[in-house]
Amino acid sequence: MPPVNFAAAFLPNQRADADQYWIALGLIAAVDFLRLSLLGPQAAVVWPMIAFFVLAAHINRLRHAGRRVDLAVVPLLTAWLGKFAAGVLAMTFAVLPLYMDMMDERGVDINDPAAVSEAAYDPAFQQALAERLSTDEALARQIADAGAWPSMWAFWIVIGLFAVWFARMGRDVRPAPPRG
Repeated sequence: MPPVNFAAAFLPNQRADADQYWIALGLIAAVDFLRLSLLGPQAAVVWPMIAFFVLAAHINRLRHAGRRVDLAVVPLLTAWLGKFAAGVLAMTFAVLPLYMDMMDERGVDINDPAAVSEAAYDPAFQQALAERLSTDEALARQIADAGAWPSMWAFWIVIGLFAVWFARMGRDVRPAPPRG
């Protein structure tokens, strides 16, 4: 095995064989884990840097395999969509107890789907829920915390699935076109 090229993890102008690619993704995932562990969801401002390094690792792997480097955005965008969906879903589950408590406080029978639906579309209920979510900082932090880890796991699972494919890419060596 050739010496490890750490620049392949952080600079998009390198070439990364499969081993260097896996090492790069592992280092970036470890930094992302530490970012979220130490700083929590408030460290979202650092996430574009993580995304840049993931993109660089994919570009370098594609460059080594002789493939088009513009395909490197596909895993990143797909993983971002997974991250977004997992975060929204987790935060929705975190808001649900508050939502149901507010319904109960208004005297809505939560076992009656028609009553719950009618109350949910009531502008006064929507306004009260929005005010509660925007004024209670501890609740907002709790909801953001609920979405942070699931979104990170979703991102890295999708990246890992693409990484299996990208790491198996062989060099695309095509013969030169005939002259004439």
